[in-house]
Amino acid sequence: MIEEFERHLRGTNLSENTISSYLFAIRQYSSQYDGITKKNLRAYKVWLIENYKPKTVNLRLRAINCYLESIGKESW
Repeated sequence: MIEEFERHLRGTNLSENTISSYLFAIRQYSSQYDGITKKNLRAYKVWLIENYKPKTVNLRLRAINCYLESIGKESW
């Protein structure tokens, strides 16, 4: 899951810092939830809002959205 996403990110024009941040967000999500489901994604978003500043929340959500695009579930 993460290795494929990293390959996807490296094929884009993102900075190394952005790639690292996105990978961190996916690892963080994966450590808390089993699998990508709409229910888990909503729970992760609520958890982020309760525990982080808005700038961090937005970064992590951008990472999740990028991941969803990479697996063909961007409509979620």
